Amino acid sequence: MQHVIYSGDGTYNTHTKIVNYLVYLPALTAGNYEFITNKIYNMSCSQYPNTVLMFMRVVNGSNAGYKGCTDDPGVPVTFDISANNLINVDTNCTPLDYTKVIYVIIMHDDSLNLVNAISTCYCKAPVFSQCVQGNANVNNMPKQESIELFGEPFRKKYGKTFPEGMLNDLTLASI
Repeated sequence: MQHVIYSGDGTYNTHTKIVNYLVYLPALTAGNYEFITNKIYNMSCSQYPNTVLMFMRVVNGSNAGYKGCTDDPGVPVTFDISANNLINVDTNCTPLDYTKVIYVIIMHDDSLNLVNAISTCYCKAPVFSQCVQGNANVNNMPKQESIELFGEPFRKKYGKTFPEGMLNDLTLASI
């Protein structure tokens, strides 16, 4: 199954608030992915609740041009979304509702530019993209085609994390 680059899915423990998340990433030719898990930002507001942001970047490799879809498996990332660990980006941030789906924004930004993250993500509706059949690996997609399909810059994606048990309940309900 194809996944949009930087989107993801996972579950979180409603007691510990630890998230086990899979992020979909393109294969790197050089460097390593680094997820900044010690700073998780609360991007929730009353109109668009339950949203957090985490930065990621490529270390010892290029941070440019990662767009599209991939068939590669998700990369596991674990992080803490407890109220004590979240950094509110605005005084009007709303607390997370730990009984519902929480949207996760992975922002690929090697400079970890929080000002840019706030202006493009805070109190904004989640935007989800879908993969276009036949365009599996972003590394094989021509740049112009990638821009036409997914836009540029393409530096953030939304994913979802569910309370443990809820995902199983949703899966069983759909059978």
